[in-house]
Amino acid sequence: MTLRFGENARLELRELLLKKGQEIATKLTDLLSGKKLDLTNIDRIADVTPGMRAEDRLRAYLSFLNDKRKLLDDDNDAYGRCSECNVDLGLTSLREMPWADRCQDCHG
Repeated sequence: MTLRFGENARLELRELLLKKGQEIATKLTDLLSGKKLDLTNIDRIADVTPGMRAEDRLRAYLSFLNDKRKLLDDDNDAYGRCSECNVDLGLTSLREMPWADRCQDCHG
C-alpha cells in the first residue's frame, strides 16, 4: 500500500496536530479555571457557530483537531484536501497549518 504522505511527513504532521491540541487544551483549562483569555486569534473552524460560548468553541476546536489527526493516522485521502473543492493543500502548506481544511480560494 502506498501512503499519501511518507512516514516522516506523517509523523511530523501528527506531532504538529498534537502540539496545537495541547495549546488549545491548555487554553480550555485556563478558561475553566477562571482566567480571562483573548480568543480572537483562535483559528476559524467549521463547527463554531455565532454566539457559541468560549469553552464550547475550544472543545469544538479540540474535536476538530482530533478528527484531523484520525484522518492522517488512517491515511484517509480527505486529510490535506480542501473540504470544498478537493484540491490538494500540499505538504508545505500543511507543515505550516496541519489542521487546514480549505484552500486559500475557498477560505475566502
